[in-house]
Amino acid sequence: MVSITNKQEEREKRIIQGIKDAQKLIQCEDRMPSATELSNNNYEWLRSLIGTNGGFKRWSKELELPLKDYRKTGATDEEIEQEIRDVMKKGNFNRMMTKKEIREASGNNSLNSRIDRTYGYSGWAKRLGVDMKTREGYSEPKEKQELQIKEGIKEAQKELMIERMPTSLELRSGRFGRLNSLITKNKGFLYWAKELNLERKQGSPTKRMNDSEIVSAIKIILSSLSIDRMPSSSEVHQSEFGGKLHNSIVRTYGYREWAKKLSLKLKESETQLGNDYERIVVDMLRDKGYEVDKMTTNHPFDLLVNKSIKVDTKVANPHMLKGKDRVHTFATNKRFGSCDLYIMVALDEKEEIEKVLIIPSHRLQIVTLCIGRNSKYDVYDYRFDMIDKYTEFFDLIK
Repeated sequence: MVSITNKQEEREKRIIQGIKDAQKLIQCEDRMPSATELSNNNYEWLRSLIGTNGGFKRWSKELELPLKDYRKTGATDEEIEQEIRDVMKKGNFNRMMTKKEIREASGNNSLNSRIDRTYGYSGWAKRLGVDMKTREGYSEPKEKQELQIKEGIKEAQKELMIERMPTSLELRSGRFGRLNSLITKNKGFLYWAKELNLERKQGSPTKRMNDSEIVSAIKIILSSLSIDRMPSSSEVHQSEFGGKLHNSIVRTYGYREWAKKLSLKLKESETQLGNDYERIVVDMLRDKGYEVDKMTTNHPFDLLVNKSIKVDTKVANPHMLKGKDRVHTFATNKRFGSCDLYIMVALDEKEEIEKVLIIPSHRLQIVTLCIGRNSKYDVYDYRFDMIDKYTEFFDLIK
């Protein structure tokens, strides 16, 4: 897997060169091309890259190119800043308000539009010297999460009347679901049992392998499959050790930590790629001012936006169909979706974002979506306004 962080310099070079090429094509060498102009001239990939790497205002400033004057209100930055401060004061907020909060406080979307078209919500938060709204469990500092884990384990011990490390099942069965999630995302149950010097619940000796047995079993699988990376979950299940080894891996350090311990790379997989770009989608949505809650792994959808809109995220690399047609294939795996909207990210050959399709699930009652370079679904490309429409609908029926 190519590191997203390590690719930042390459992305910025592509953006700069892309802007220069677009200026020549659009014949606007004295200013920054607009998002609409890029979309109308087959530069959707560049528009997406700019949008996810600081926005048009940032690149206009860095390349010393004026923006096209397309704002209907003609509001200056100073006027927008004052309007944001006025709305914050009206709503009694000391942080940057979300899109929904601004709409409710002002009674319309005009300020949201001006924010979107300039620096974005995180950009204006920095300019105003205020914080963004925190999302529980995601934007908190690591030190704070670790403190919450320690205090949460003590509280769980008291409620469960135990002196040992509580199990995942015990936490999930009570009111400690978030604690279970925090532990899982911060090094796992085995680490925290050792860190807090707590014994773990003893199960049947036949159910779990010890560390040395796990290492030995993994090495046997590496040898039998002739691979030099961490075996995947499916490869472990298909081995002679089956579910016993899989359970032992996930109940100790997990596949990722075991790979680190054994200096093995993880297998490139659609799941890993999907997780990476799900995080990018979350960042894109939050930067546009939407509230986003990430669901657990086995949830029927991935994200809950603005506390009401169910979103499923999909990502696909391009491939050649029958050796001649370049396509992207997305698997919904069900004809009738369990979400309101699909956000489908189509990547190019360098794993950069080419399209961001935001499609209502009732318009996509198919098990697999296959799109070419030009598709009828392109009308949904970068349609974040769909989220606004769903939000307005849900607001009406509250």
